Amino acid sequence: MILSIVTVINHKEVFIKRLYKSLSDQKFEDYELKVIDNRSGRYSSLARAYNSVIGNLHGELIMFVHPDIVFLHPDALGNMIESVRMCAEKEKKAAVFGVAGACFGKDHCGVSAIRHGADKRKGDTGSFSKHCCRNVQTVDACCFFVKKQLIRKFRFWDKLNGFHLCVEELCLRVQEYGFQSVVIPADLWHVSDGRSLDSTYYREAVKVVKRHKSAEYLNTTSFHWKINWFLPVKLRFYQIRNIMHHKIVTKIKNTEETVKNAKHKIALCMKKQGQSDALTAVLEKINLVLFHWKERMRKISLGADDPQHVYYLIRPRSQEEGLLSSYYYVLANVRWAVRKGYIPVVDFRSNSCQYHADTKIRGTSNAWEYYFRQPAGIGVNEVSRKKNILLSGWSFSKAKQVQPVIRTLTTVRSAQLKDLCQNVCPVHEYVYAIAEQIFKKSFSNNTVLGVFLRGTDYTALKPKGHYRQPSVEQVIDKMKEFLSLYEVSKIFVVTEDYTIFKKIQSSFSEICVFTSDHDFVTEYQGKDYIFKSMNTDPYIRGLNYLVRIILLTKCDYLISSITNGSLFALNMMEGTYKDDYWFDLGEYE
Repeated sequence: MILSIVTVINHKEVFIKRLYKSLSDQKFEDYELKVIDNRSGRYSSLARAYNSVIGNLHGELIMFVHPDIVFLHPDALGNMIESVRMCAEKEKKAAVFGVAGACFGKDHCGVSAIRHGADKRKGDTGSFSKHCCRNVQTVDACCFFVKKQLIRKFRFWDKLNGFHLCVEELCLRVQEYGFQSVVIPADLWHVSDGRSLDSTYYREAVKVVKRHKSAEYLNTTSFHWKINWFLPVKLRFYQIRNIMHHKIVTKIKNTEETVKNAKHKIALCMKKQGQSDALTAVLEKINLVLFHWKERMRKISLGADDPQHVYYLIRPRSQEEGLLSSYYYVLANVRWAVRKGYIPVVDFRSNSCQYHADTKIRGTSNAWEYYFRQPAGIGVNEVSRKKNILLSGWSFSKAKQVQPVIRTLTTVRSAQLKDLCQNVCPVHEYVYAIAEQIFKKSFSNNTVLGVFLRGTDYTALKPKGHYRQPSVEQVIDKMKEFLSLYEVSKIFVVTEDYTIFKKIQSSFSEICVFTSDHDFVTEYQGKDYIFKSMNTDPYIRGLNYLVRIILLTKCDYLISSITNGSLFALNMMEGTYKDDYWFDLGEYE
């Protein structure tokens, strides 16, 4: 028999749906499958689970694989076996064959031949030719091959507890005996994003570091560490911080609050406090350190390419942020990056953006690129091997704080901001084409009054620093005033609040129109952000909203409250409205 496949399952449903189902579709059939059922918690470590079956396997080659691995086509497994065979012939010292790993040295360079996470983002697939392999220091545990004779000789280090680092330790150990670890090409999808690290990761890392002191650096797909006397202390600190975070999370869950809602409530609490409140400032810092540590501004390196430039990767702030609030946040970061001499690249691939979809849209998993163009014409994939990358995020340093681009209506009307919107971060042409088609169908040869008004979470939560919204009665009175002054044949209303729309429609039923794809919120409870009350596809929700905003730019007149959506319409206009009125009622405190 050629191959033995070993997997440890803690959740049977995941195994059946992912690995088992895709294995059954493979053309390569010369294998045995060994499933280690750990649902009862029999094995306290991955090393001991694997070691328990090594002596009973019949394949000459053993594949250790996670249960959430999916083969992307029927030839995937057969191609991997062939790649291992050819790599072994070419690299006589190759002993561990992975599908993802980390290179040697002080510049942390990840190597991945597969797709990762719910969005199926690509790894380093483009740099792999058929059946080639790349030498690495360690491989990832999600999927790797070893020869039966070698693993029976070395085995996994059973002094490691938990389910982390046993494979990385094996790589370090075989290298001390003159063998190599390599990454081979593979058509796989690892459904997990690989970020589920607990305190045991750092605890076991201390053991690995102490056992392999001769290595100058320890590089894994998750971390890059220089091995010195201080590293164990540093790892213990990470372990303690992780434990504290876990205890806080557990306590929150025990009081029937999820971590997500806890963070949200802390944020709302701080928004309602004054900026000079010392307690609020302390709470904010604690909140950032405990719940948003990975979202801080920091430098990383993904390779050695283009060392003379710094690429500024702009990430989403939070899932609560709306589409055009995110847009102006990106715009501020782009302006900041340009002043610093950095190259801005927008990366909205994570679930931190509420418009992120689980599948590719128009060929991309980057939610920013669903609707807008990249400011420097460079996509995220193009920075995957760059040496100098700065991640956007929060910082304790005031010098690194990015200031907003919008302060007043005067700022919005400036030619400089309009140029940034229309030329630096423009809307995709296909969005304009959709808006143009709707306009010709519904408004052609009509004089149109546009009306924009937010309700729901804006008026219920009263977010600090955002403009106050007028009542629907105030808006209706102003609409009647416009109708008495101008000949208007159509009224185009943009609002997410169904109650507001029905009141306006009842007053102007004959000429009041809305688009057929208008997403109204009809059951808002007044306790959270509205996107949690909307069940529509996130991409479609964002697209429909953006199209409606562009339709506002085509109206002849405008009556509007002040929000990022209405201000965006003002920035995107080619000319000006014949007349417009803005409800400037100050900000929520």
